[in-house]
Amino acid sequence: MQAVKRTLRVLSAVAQLGGNGVSLSDLAKETGLSPSTVHRYITVLIEMGYLRRSSTKLLSLGGQSIALGASVYDPDALATRIRSTLESLRAATGETSFVSQLLGTEVLCIAMERGTNPLQLSVRVGQTIPPFHAASARVVLAFAEASVVEASWERFSSDAADAGGLRRFFAQLETIRERRFDICDSEFDKGVWAVAAPVLSNVTDGMFGAVAVAGAAERFGTEAVRDATLKLVVDAASKLSSQT
Repeated sequence: MQAVKRTLRVLSAVAQLGGNGVSLSDLAKETGLSPSTVHRYITVLIEMGYLRRSSTKLLSLGGQSIALGASVYDPDALATRIRSTLESLRAATGETSFVSQLLGTEVLCIAMERGTNPLQLSVRVGQTIPPFHAASARVVLAFAEASVVEASWERFSSDAADAGGLRRFFAQLETIRERRFDICDSEFDKGVWAVAAPVLSNVTDGMFGAVAVAGAAERFGTEAVRDATLKLVVDAASKLSSQT
């Protein structure tokens, strides 16, 4: 019980101090806990998506905290915005659209609108998405803490013992992070082409999730169609980012 109380105390302190981020020493001072104790709790909160750490080591609320707060103040608002985004993508492309989000070391599909075009897609709402073979998962991991990526690699990769493989995956994630999208072609589901883009919270500048469109690869046979779909997904992710 004490561990739960301390974890919530740390999370509350980050929310109260707010601003442009909170340092470990500030959290220790605010909570009255030792820096080493605070570090243990923030590690768990980061892995679960409730906190995020910037490149300058400052801590702020993560996507899970933002989503939880939004559901308290307006239970339907966030879900409505997500559904509207996915419906718009489906209307524009005729394809299946969905949102993925990080929970611990897993990437889950949290919302989906089935397309009007036929598609055999393995992903279902609430299902774990393979973290290394799907654009919608890689985009999410590209903005995750390195420790989360490493834990996901150890848990899900068939090459978990291959340090070189992990380094290559980090390099791939860096490319995705720089260009702000990813594409997969027959990686997760044979014959399925998909594109995904990150939804970054304007409140914390942290990762909320990813928006993706997937369809039969044969319907994306031309560069013009692929480019048009990519633009739609990137624009949709950007719009949703401004609303989270």
